[in-house]
Amino acid sequence: MRRSLLILYILFIVYYVLMMANGIVIEKGAPIVLGFNILFFAYMVFINVLRNPFFLKFSIIYLYLLFILMLILNTSTEYYESLRMFAKYAIAMLAFPAGFNLIHSKEAYKNLERVVVVFMFLFIVNYILSSLFHLGGANVSYGGDTSIETGNLFDEALYLNVCTMILTPLLLMYSRRMKLYKLLMVLLCIIISIVCLKRMVILCVLLAIITYLVLNFFMNARYGKLTNREGKHFHLSLAGKFIIIVSALVMAVMYSGIFMDQLEARADELRRRLEDETRVEEMSAIYEDFFNNEDGSVALFGKETFNTVGTYANGSFGDRMIHTNFGIMLNGTGFIGLSFYILVNFFFLFIFINVCNRKLLVAEPAARKMCIAYLSLWLVYNVASFSGTIWLTIYPAFSFLVQGGIYRFFWDNRFYNGQLKATGV
Repeated sequence: MRRSLLILYILFIVYYVLMMANGIVIEKGAPIVLGFNILFFAYMVFINVLRNPFFLKFSIIYLYLLFILMLILNTSTEYYESLRMFAKYAIAMLAFPAGFNLIHSKEAYKNLERVVVVFMFLFIVNYILSSLFHLGGANVSYGGDTSIETGNLFDEALYLNVCTMILTPLLLMYSRRMKLYKLLMVLLCIIISIVCLKRMVILCVLLAIITYLVLNFFMNARYGKLTNREGKHFHLSLAGKFIIIVSALVMAVMYSGIFMDQLEARADELRRRLEDETRVEEMSAIYEDFFNNEDGSVALFGKETFNTVGTYANGSFGDRMIHTNFGIMLNGTGFIGLSFYILVNFFFLFIFINVCNRKLLVAEPAARKMCIAYLSLWLVYNVASFSGTIWLTIYPAFSFLVQGGIYRFFWDNRFYNGQLKATGV
């Protein structure tokens, strides 16, 4: 199991590097990229089917993916495009049972923290290189000539930075000697994400902060406040706190000019009314397609599954892909597929709530931090789905992987009665 998890972590890091290099060092659509995607997908299937003693526990996920695959084979006219997007989405869905199966030890969480640090390091390196040499794809400067450049790591990396922020309180438990530079990296990654002025990312950052504050207050009120001895899992010296505060102020000053330029460049878009948003218009067009369609099978099972360019609203949106998960699922899988999609997403929430042990939450600070992290990751993913997270790979996969590992901790300790099982902490 340790080797399987190590290989999985390596695949995540290599995928991140390939995203950085795609279209810059490596030609877009190069065989190495396609080959790695196939390898990543095949490995996820392997550890779910052949290395998973809990296969039946997550049968709803496997049935869901099989249902989508059957629709693709039956409705798509562009098998390559549909199957390519299916593989990306399947990697994310399969990451939840993989996390449950593989992340069940303190060592696994420590290695998880190392992966997060690598992600942050690569993001900062990518940002520096893309800013110095103007590297990247079409989204290299989001919002105008003055905007911050993120190279090829656009939505994937920005949402991963939100994940990093959510996981920081949890990962600090497993790294009491966590170096100050790691906290500074977290701070820098979040500031860059905000300065990019992608509205959904900023909303997710705010949502993560509010969720943490509300849930922390709720747990203290419901389960009792932790004593100092129980709550102190990470110590930062006075000098370290001073450095963090000063660094935050310096970064704020450094990026304030870029932020204002970004704000000016995107002023019209930020002031745009909700009903004028293109993604709202495309959703309206998709709903109209289905309500006015005389073919009942299209309404039930959709059309052109995971092949959205030019296949909705009579092609009136040109080469634009559908930008919301709900629109993607409704267009490609119909009302049945959309219902299945909603069911699976709430399945992740219900099974977690079902194993939350009150005694565990009262006694263990680790359980509280894990509970807050899980609910935050779940909520942020579903809010971010209005920005089309189905088209992403590493962000949703990593989020689901962590959620699966946290769920395993609560599942192992669902009968907690004063003694933790030797897992997670």
